[in-house]
Amino acid sequence: MKSFKFLFDKGKICAKICCDMKKDGRIYIIILLILISATAVTRIVGFNSPHSFTFDEVLYPQLALQLKENPLNYTSQPTYKYYISQGRSLPDYLNRPLFKHPPLYPYLISLTYYVITNPTLRTAWSISFFSGVSLMLLIYLLGKTLYGQKVGLLAAFLLFLDPIHWLCTQKIWMETTITAFIWISLFFIIKAAKESKPKYFYWAGLATGCAILTKYTGFLIFPIGLTVIYIYNRTALKSKHFWAWPLISMTSFMPWLLWNYKIYKSDFLAEIFNAHHRIKPLLFRLSDNWHLWILALSVGVIATLLLKRAKKTLSPLVSAKVRAILLSLALLLLFVQPYMMRGLINMFVLTHIPTNGWIIGMFKHQPWYFYLRRLLALSPFYIFSFASILFLINSKKSEKALIAMSIWILASFILWGNYQCRYILSAAPALLLLSSRAIIWTGTKLKESSGPKMHLLFYRIAFVSVLLFFLVKVIFIDLFLALPNKTCYF
Repeated sequence: MKSFKFLFDKGKICAKICCDMKKDGRIYIIILLILISATAVTRIVGFNSPHSFTFDEVLYPQLALQLKENPLNYTSQPTYKYYISQGRSLPDYLNRPLFKHPPLYPYLISLTYYVITNPTLRTAWSISFFSGVSLMLLIYLLGKTLYGQKVGLLAAFLLFLDPIHWLCTQKIWMETTITAFIWISLFFIIKAAKESKPKYFYWAGLATGCAILTKYTGFLIFPIGLTVIYIYNRTALKSKHFWAWPLISMTSFMPWLLWNYKIYKSDFLAEIFNAHHRIKPLLFRLSDNWHLWILALSVGVIATLLLKRAKKTLSPLVSAKVRAILLSLALLLLFVQPYMMRGLINMFVLTHIPTNGWIIGMFKHQPWYFYLRRLLALSPFYIFSFASILFLINSKKSEKALIAMSIWILASFILWGNYQCRYILSAAPALLLLSSRAIIWTGTKLKESSGPKMHLLFYRIAFVSVLLFFLVKVIFIDLFLALPNKTCYF
């Protein structure tokens, strides 16, 4: 009888725990739904506000109309000729038999035209809108997979506030769609490697195929995905299921290649790369700062050697001091530049709105660390992201994977040049997950720390004050820059 009573008591405890978990889970889902609803409402309000449409927002709906009438009529020449006749100057790539980007985004817009009898620009915008809103759910699921529901929910909240996401979701641009496909792919790759579930490679293949059919930057998924697999589970590379990922992706991409070959014959590769040759000029610009690169490389080598030695021979306290010194050197190396120093000061000026406008190429001559300064200017919460990259919180696989993703995307678009913050949207999920993890990790450490009460109280008040200031700052930028939806370049 005692044994039955023991099992009964244990059963009640387990049932209570399960009920609490379900209750907590429901709370997280309810908050997430509120966030998604708030995202939808604010983006709809922004799109409906009086504003001028960018050239892309006119071109994509026009391409979609052509594709609805003829699925093979994928050329921007009619639009090019019309605007040239109006005296407007346009780039030559618009006067080609095939538009330069792969066609999935205009095809998706054309599908909405079959549903809506009298399509408008709002109809075309629905694809970007739903892609942007879906990113909220996606970043939550990714954060939940890597760290738990708290981090996922905070990351979704930061994405809701993020001015880049806010602005891009209000535009008929493909950035939210390509970002959604990229992170769906990476989510499945993480699930396949982290949880040893190779069936997810098949879904990753489909999502990657959609990404590269939306924009060529989808090819970034391959080096990023391989890095993630290497970090989490190298044996997955030997699995036969792993090959389904690149095979399905490239099979999906083949019709576009064949279409280009049919139109351009042997010159089809030259045509594909003709409008995407920005890396070489940037490398020359980077070479102008050769002394900084040598210094950065030296710091990196010294950091690697010291940290490796610290783990073997030094106490944790000394190792922490070494990391703090290296962090200070890295920050000094970057922020002694007047450009970055001004950006850091502006981050703490509540009413500062980053430069934005309609001038083509307005950021063309910015230094290579343009995105680093601009991310902080648009949302100070990114400071936690960069701190995470430097501190390597706990050096766990999840941090390493997110840091690798962030660096891959940031480095690629820095090398690409043509600086526009909408391009860097694809880095936001990784960076904001790092930021969320850092905020919750810091808050937990402050809560659990022991020591003089006055000291702890000061640290906690300081931390909360910083978070509140960052929150007010990003809301200010959203209200005066993102919500009015009256800019193209930002």
